[in-house]
Amino acid sequence: MAKRLPLRAIDDDPKGCDNNDRSRWAAIGLERFASETGQIPGLEIEDIVSDFIADLAHFCDRHNIDLQDQIRRAAGNYDAETRGRGVQFTQVS
Repeated sequence: MAKRLPLRAIDDDPKGCDNNDRSRWAAIGLERFASETGQIPGLEIEDIVSDFIADLAHFCDRHNIDLQDQIRRAAGNYDAETRGRGVQFTQVS
């Protein structure tokens, strides 16, 4: 059975959303993460992303979620959303 977060979920494909919206949603999440964790203003975005991914791994450990499996699922979602033209996840199978 899938675990649920006690948060309002974003629809899988909200009407009219595009990859700019998806990027914006990610930016909102990263900004909130940076704020909550006291990241230094002006820190490189790559540092915030890598720190978030590391903390996501800790979250998955505590909730018995296979992070590698979720990355593969995310790669499939990304491939569908970019119609196979995205540049991320090229090494994920």
